[in-house]
Amino acid sequence: AISKNNNRHGKISLKFCTAQDQFVKCFSMNAKDLIILGIVIVLCGVIWHYFGDKIPLGRLPGDIKIENGNSKLFIPITSSLIVSIIFSILLALFRK
Repeated sequence: AISKNNNRHGKISLKFCTAQDQFVKCFSMNAKDLIILGIVIVLCGVIWHYFGDKIPLGRLPGDIKIENGNSKLFIPITSSLIVSIIFSILLALFRK
């Protein structure tokens, strides 16, 4: 990718960004971010522990469950879509 930067003389300089530069820019985390991520994971675990039977994830229409003899196959399509939408909304709200 190429990014254009205006310097103090009003001229445009081109900077060539590699894929590694983009990865580091997008996924760099500091200690505060890791602490917040840990708190969110713990809260999700506590909520799931106490209210897991009331949350219908995994039992929604569109979640595929196939049982045949001793084998079971579970594909939570609808639950995965709902979790993805919720995380996308939360990330959009808390984006810096």
